[in-house]
Amino acid sequence: MTKVETTKLLGIIGAMYQSYQVTDEKINIWHLLIKDISFPHAQQALVECLKTSKFPPVAAEIIERAGVIRLIESRMEGSLLDCTGNSIAIKEDERSIYKD
Repeated sequence: MTKVETTKLLGIIGAMYQSYQVTDEKINIWHLLIKDISFPHAQQALVECLKTSKFPPVAAEIIERAGVIRLIESRMEGSLLDCTGNSIAIKEDERSIYKD
């Protein structure tokens, strides 16, 4: 994710919560924390947070929800990714998990 995309996400939060101030420092910190997440995943995670919370989300919520979204997508594609992004195949017949 680019810093411009991070700024867009924080702008959305600022538009939803009037007391939420978007500052350069906040943009830099958020970008440091979420730069490894794809913008579409982060945006979808933010939308889900905004639908269910009365309070502005913190970066950890976006990271967690984006990880769940990615996991669901990879599961629908027939494989899982571990925390390093390596593929983990699932053998349904033996109910076991092994690394490719």
